[in-house]
Amino acid sequence: MFTLIAQDGTEYPITRPETIIGREECDILLLQDDQVSRRHAQAEQRGDMLVLTDLGSTNGTFVNGVRLQGPHTLQPGDVVQMGNTALTVYAEGACPEPAEGETGATRLMSEPPPMAAPAPPSSAYASPAPVYSAPAGYAKPRKDRSIAIILELLPGFFAFLGIGWIYAGETTTGVIVLVADFVCNVIFAFIGAATIGISFCFTVPLQLAAIALSTYLLYQHTKKRPDLFGP
Repeated sequence: MFTLIAQDGTEYPITRPETIIGREECDILLLQDDQVSRRHAQAEQRGDMLVLTDLGSTNGTFVNGVRLQGPHTLQPGDVVQMGNTALTVYAEGACPEPAEGETGATRLMSEPPPMAAPAPPSSAYASPAPVYSAPAGYAKPRKDRSIAIILELLPGFFAFLGIGWIYAGETTTGVIVLVADFVCNVIFAFIGAATIGISFCFTVPLQLAAIALSTYLLYQHTKKRPDLFGP
């Protein structure tokens, strides 16, 4: 099993096939580092390998000082830099047994790691910000799937499709759907006025189909994330 160890010795075991690292709604939360993106990177276990992929983060992900341009297979002792946070890779069985009174994290962190990428300069930070994980037993309150569906369905009849996506935390998708639906309905209104309302026989079913499709896709999205959405 792989573990990521922060500068202060905090351990983040990689227990899932795919582990998302970031500042919000992730498996590993780096809450106090505002240089880390909301969904910054993904660590994927492939057999006995751990593959790290940047998820389009703003400040990038570095391994041993080199910015990732694609998926990268990590090795024990590699240093992963995300914003002001440095995480050292530890693989169970890859290091000798610690001496009495010495933890695995202490043994690993006592060895000089490879040079990590420098943190962005800022007068507000004299040293890297401390890293905190969620408290033991912490569970972020889940959002209600029914509310998301209702917010997508009902406002859609008034040309406000996309509200449900925004509630579900997919703000970009929600704004795109909202703008596209509003523009289409404005066009439909002009066409309806020019055709004395005849075209509404075609445009109304199109709007209903768009509402049904968006609501169905939102339902499938929330159903795949039981850790974020309740019944």
